[in-house]
Amino acid sequence: MQSQLSSSLQVHQQLLLDWQELVQSANHAFIACQYDVALASYQAAELTCANQMSMLLSNKLDDVSINHFAHCAAAWVVTMHNIADCLTAKNLLAQASLQLYHAYEAMTRLTLHRNSDIAKIATRQSHRCYQQWLQHGVTSEAALSDSPLASRVLH
Repeated sequence: MQSQLSSSLQVHQQLLLDWQELVQSANHAFIACQYDVALASYQAAELTCANQMSMLLSNKLDDVSINHFAHCAAAWVVTMHNIADCLTAKNLLAQASLQLYHAYEAMTRLTLHRNSDIAKIATRQSHRCYQQWLQHGVTSEAALSDSPLASRVLH
């Protein structure tokens, strides 16, 4: 059992290191105004976190995996915000708002998870997503028109 926990921790730490490297690379590209390169790296980082969260949720949840999920969820939300910043820099404002909306929607759905710890993590992250969405200027009707749940979210 101890070796399984140790192996799980090593895999999780490696995935977070991979995510960190992708985000750092994307940040450098963003600063250099290489938005397409930055966007590709941010999207790769987002997939790294999404895949890890999916894998964690598909297995039996224990304290270690719940902690791993919390780290991945936070990293995923940061990455979704970075993608939105990149889209904004490319003057794709509606897509940037939708990016943040989709992050909010995903975390909001997880608030209904059968595991109360996962639901609490998702609640905390959904609040972060919602605040970021509002800060990005989500009031634009053009950005909201493509979102099927937008009318329900704003109530």
